[in-house]
Amino acid sequence: MHDHPFIEKTRAALAKLGVRNDASLLVAVSGGPDSLALLHTLVQLRDSAAIRRVVVAHVNHTLRTSSNDDQRIVEEYGSQWNVPIEVKHAETARIAEETRKGIEETARNIRYEFFAEVAAKHGCHFVVTAHTANDQAETVIMNMIRGAGVRGLAGIPTKRPLGNVQVIRPWLGVTRKEIDEYITLHQLSPIQDESNQTLTYQRNRVRHAVLPALEAAYPDRSPVTAIAGLASRMRELSTFLDHVTEEKLEMLRDHGGLSLAGLANLTGFPLHAVMEGWINASLTMLFKTEPTPSYRLSADEARRIEDFLTTNDMALELRRGLRLRKSGKVLRISKAVRP
Repeated sequence: MHDHPFIEKTRAALAKLGVRNDASLLVAVSGGPDSLALLHTLVQLRDSAAIRRVVVAHVNHTLRTSSNDDQRIVEEYGSQWNVPIEVKHAETARIAEETRKGIEETARNIRYEFFAEVAAKHGCHFVVTAHTANDQAETVIMNMIRGAGVRGLAGIPTKRPLGNVQVIRPWLGVTRKEIDEYITLHQLSPIQDESNQTLTYQRNRVRHAVLPALEAAYPDRSPVTAIAGLASRMRELSTFLDHVTEEKLEMLRDHGGLSLAGLANLTGFPLHAVMEGWINASLTMLFKTEPTPSYRLSADEARRIEDFLTTNDMALELRRGLRLRKSGKVLRISKAVRP
C-alpha cells in the first residue's frame, strides 16, 4: 500500500517543499474528493514514518444543507484513521454581509485564520491543502482572461507564509483524474459538493466547459498538465522578476509611499510589475488581522494606473477596497473610505 506510485509522488513533492520526516502537518479537509484523498495519502506516509504527525482542520461554513454531512464524513474518517480533528462552525453568510465582502473571500479568510490557530495549537510546521493541477489550470485560464501579467499566469503558489507556518500545496502537479483513480482504488466515499456543478460561478464554467473543450481539441495530450507546467515556468520567471522589482521599489520608496517623479519614468510592464509588487507588499500593513490573497493587477487596472499617474486626478479606487492617492510628490496606498 505504501509503495503505491501516487503515495511516492506525494512524498517526493513534500520533500521538495522542505517537509522532513519529523514534520507535523495540518491538513485542510473539506470532505470532498481531493482533500479526502490527500488525507488518506498523508496517513499512509505517517504510518510509514515518512512524516511524524497529521492533524485535520475542517470548517463547517453552514452554507449548504449538506454542510453537516461534510463534517460527519471528515470526523468518521479521522476517527477511523486515528487523526486528531479540529472543527470550526462559521456563520459565513452573516459575516460576509456584515463585512460587505463576497462569500468566497469571507470563507477563505475564515478558513486560513482557523488554520493558523490550529497549526499553532498543535505545533504543526506546515498547513497542507489539496489544490490540484486542475485547480492550477482553472486559475491560470481565469487570470489570463482577466488580462493578468506574469504573476497571474504563475497561478497558485506552491508555498506561502501563514503567520509562523507555511501553507504548502504538494498536489499542483497531480490531476483530478489521478485522484479519482486513487479514490476508486481505496474505496473512499467523499462528499460531492453540489455547488461545484452550477455554472453560476466562473471557475465552474472553466471547469465544466472550457477545459473539456480543450481536452476534446487536443486528445493526444493533457491541456491541464500543459497549463500547470506553464504556471510552474511562469512562477520561476515571477521569482526572478520579484528580485528585479524589489530593487526598483527600493529606489522609488519615499516617505512611506512611492516617488511620483520616479514612477513617471516607468510605463508598460515595468510599471505594472512595480505597482503590483508594491500593492502586495502593502497588503500585510493594511489588513493586519486578515490573511490576504495575492493581488493580481489586470491589464485594465494597469492601464488605469498608468493613465492616473499622467493626469491631475488625485485618487484612484482599486479592487478589494484599495485606494491610490497622490500626496505632494508621493503616491500612497490606503483602504478605501466606505460610503
